[in-house]
Amino acid sequence: MIRRTGVFGAGVDMIEAFKAQWPCHRFPDELACVVAHFDARGDLVDLEAFRDDGGPLDTQDFDGAALVALVSDIQSHGYTARSDGADMVAAIQAGKDW
Repeated sequence: MIRRTGVFGAGVDMIEAFKAQWPCHRFPDELACVVAHFDARGDLVDLEAFRDDGGPLDTQDFDGAALVALVSDIQSHGYTARSDGADMVAAIQAGKDW
């Protein structure tokens, strides 16, 4: 497993592809972006999720094995985001996919 450090995210395309392979995911339909923050050791230190309108979602509402697997995919293959993930949220609010 690749343990990159920094801030990485998944947009609609990555999330939808994941959901197709994990049918019991429990992710809300409006989930459009997940931003994961990893420290210098590659450990997850913060996790944010956003709706398709850019509003926040509480990851505790859909926490479980599928979210853990998605975070692992994000760390290995996710988009690099600015330090706060604001660029991903701004793209979603503008109607663009990440």
